[in-house]
Formats: sequence, structure tokens, C-alpha cells
Amino acid sequence: MRRLQAAFRLASAVLSIAAVTMVLGQGMPESTFVMRIAVGVLVAAMLQVGYEATEEQSAEA
Repeated sequence: MRRLQAAFRLASAVLSIAAVTMVLGQGMPESTFVMRIAVGVLVAAMLQVGYEATEEQSAEA
């Protein structure tokens, strides 16, 4: 069960990073590619933390 959760978290993080990078990529020059990836990672981390916090609250109820 834990392997499945870890795989889901990894896939979720990768998809979040890709989505944010694509959205931020609209109209930005290529020199900011590393910055787009960095922001994508930060946003994905915040989304994941928020998701896990809500999941824990749901489990407690």
C-alpha cells in the first residue's frame, strides 16, 4: 500500500511540475527555463503539502 502511495505522490508531483512549467512558459524567453522549473517545483511542493494536510484531516474525522 505504501508503494502505491509513493508512486501516486511521485506522479502527482511530476504532473504538477509539468503543468506549472507549461503555464509559466507562455511568453517567457528560453533563458528563464531554469527559473520556470524552480517555480514549478515550489508550486508542486505546496500543492502536495496541502493535499496531504487535507487527507490527514479527512482520515481523522
